[in-house]
This record gives sequence, structure tokens and C-alpha cells, in this order.
Amino acid sequence: MSDFDDRLAALDPAAGRTYQHPDLEGLITRITTAPLAPRRSVWRNFELKVAWTLIAGSVVAAGAVAIFQSAPSLATLALRSTASSHSFAAVYVPATSPMQLYERLDFTAGPGLSPTPTTPSYALTIPADPASEAARVAAVFGLTGTPTNSNGDWTVTGASGAALDYQTAGLPQWFYTSSTPAIAPATQSATATGPVPSPSTITADAQRYLTLLGYTYQLGSPTFSSSTQSTTAANGTTQVTQSLESVSFSVMVNGVATDQTVSFSVDSHNHVAYASGPALSVGPPVDYPLQSPESGVAALNAAQASKSPASSSATPAPRLVDVTLTADSVSLATYQLTNGAYWFLPVYTYSGVITQVTGPSSGTWRELAIQPSYVKAGAPSPGAITSGGVSY
Repeated sequence: MSDFDDRLAALDPAAGRTYQHPDLEGLITRITTAPLAPRRSVWRNFELKVAWTLIAGSVVAAGAVAIFQSAPSLATLALRSTASSHSFAAVYVPATSPMQLYERLDFTAGPGLSPTPTTPSYALTIPADPASEAARVAAVFGLTGTPTNSNGDWTVTGASGAALDYQTAGLPQWFYTSSTPAIAPATQSATATGPVPSPSTITADAQRYLTLLGYTYQLGSPTFSSSTQSTTAANGTTQVTQSLESVSFSVMVNGVATDQTVSFSVDSHNHVAYASGPALSVGPPVDYPLQSPESGVAALNAAQASKSPASSSATPAPRLVDVTLTADSVSLATYQLTNGAYWFLPVYTYSGVITQVTGPSSGTWRELAIQPSYVKAGAPSPGAITSGGVSY
């Protein structure tokens, strides 16, 4: 080191010291107890790098579901994994001692939990021929052409550059974009800079297209947003900006929200710029008995305990962090059967308060609502389909 470096280091009172957070214990608590957000943002990329943001909180279960006959009217759902969306996750961080610290949530049912609901399950029908369905959906948006397949994505591209992408990994989803710029679009502002159609106009647009698509699900209350988007034209140099009005809906079944979402965006001329949604129709209800919300809390604790590493001299027992669950709601989440079929099954979403050394904080957790006697956990049977879901 030069004399200049030595003199410069001498002016820094922190030089040569090992940094340690002033509230390490609080930092550990915040890391290990922060609830995982159930939302995810999917940034679509067509062959020519066209992007579209899909606003969805997918709760698609990892693994597969098998059917085993156990009663004349109802079958046992054999899940590969029944882990809830906010199951135990240990985060190891260096401590001041040689030991490694981690924590585990300890759930308690508060007085605000609701009575056991009566929410049915539903078998879903998905298109049998993805190529034909991709061509059919493309035609609804005014595109014609032969679908091309790339790793399960069927794409129809029109002469104007518009494109329809039909995904078959997991529950099938369709994505439409009105142009294929060389560089993916990016949001410049969360507020439109020019006039855009009214919320009632874009809602009518969405309903009209969904009627033409012919899927049998309903839509929940719309959520609107405006933005200004910037992209590069097909020539690769011209900068193009457009104002967009967007609407998103939760897919509903008999008044119950699901983990699926439909989204539309239109430009200032009321032309559809982007659209996306699931390709499914809903079958008749099947009344699987549900466990009570209090029993679901016990299932959350059981899932935490099953994932805890065994205590040893190198790995001490986890420190329990108290969580009081004060409210719950029921919705439908997507699960796949080993024969390839899909179902909407009821799940509880709990909200509660986490007791931390730095003060209380809130969070949400999810648990399958069907009674455990109708759910069989274990490995899928031979030939089971194990792809098609995202776990979190």
C-alpha cells in the first residue's frame, strides 16, 4: 500500500473494522418473519421480444394431484405437496456467536375467525388441442395464420405484427399484443399523458371479447389503471409512446374469487394493445367437506414443524415467533391431477399480526381448506404429471 493510501485510510475511523448491524437480532427477525407476497409479475416475451405485464397472484400448486377412489360419491385427492403458500422458511444469518440462528412462526387462532364455509370444488375443462385453440383465440383478436410451437408456446403472428401466444405449461393461458417491436415496451409513467377511453368503455371491451372467447367463468370487480408506455418501432430507431387504460379482473366461480386473472389494455383509439387470461371452462360443483378455519391454523403449524430441521449441537431448536391470526377468507386455487386434469379447490387466506422485537407487523398465509381425510399427501403415482405449477 502506498503512503497516500495509508494516509487516506487513517482519515477513515471505520477502516479495518468488520461491519456489524447495530440491531442484528431485529434484522434477523425481519428477514425470517416477513410474509411472502402471493403476487407475481410475469413479463411476457414473444419471439420478437414483445412484453406484457400479467397482473396475477398465482397460487398454482407445485406437483401433481392423483385421484384414488375411497367413497361412492367422493374421491380422495392425493396431493404430492400440501404445503401452504407461506410455509416455514428458515433464513440462516451469521450471528455474533459461532451458532446459526433461525426462527419459526407459531400460529394461534384469534377470536375473529369465521365459521366453516360451504365452498364447493370444481373440475376444469381445458382445450384438448392447443394448436387449434391458439388459432381460435387468435381469430377472436383478428389474427389468422398457422400456429407455430416453441417449447409448449403456440404463437400466431399477423401481418401487422400483432401476435397471440398460447401457453400450455401449467393451466393454459393466452396473451395478445397488438404489435411486435424490436425492443420490449417499458412504462414511462403511471399516469396517461393523453386521452384514454373511460373505465366503462374498456370494461365493455373486455366483456365483448370474453363473450367471443366462450369460456364459462365469470369476472369479479374491475381494477383500473392508466399509464404511458414507451417502445421502439419495428424499424428499431423510432421512439413511440402511447397512453394506455388497463383493467384487470379476478376470475370468479359462483361468486368466489380464484387465483386466475383476466387483463386488458387499450390505447387512446380504443384498440386492444394487450390482453391475457386463462383458457378454461368450469364444471359442476363438487361438495368436498371443509375443515374449520381453526383446524387450518393447526395445519399451518404442522407444516411449519414438518419443515423444521432436527435440533443438534450445530443446529439449535428454532426460536418461535408468535403470530395471531385475526381474520380469514376463502377462495379457489388451481391444482392439477395426475391424469392431467385441473381443479379449483378451496383455500383459506389468513391475515394476522406477527409479534417481533422491533414491534408488531402484519402478514397473510394460505392453507388448503378441504378436510384432511379427503386429502392424501405423498408421491404421485407412476406416469403422473408433475409439471405445470409454481409453488411459493
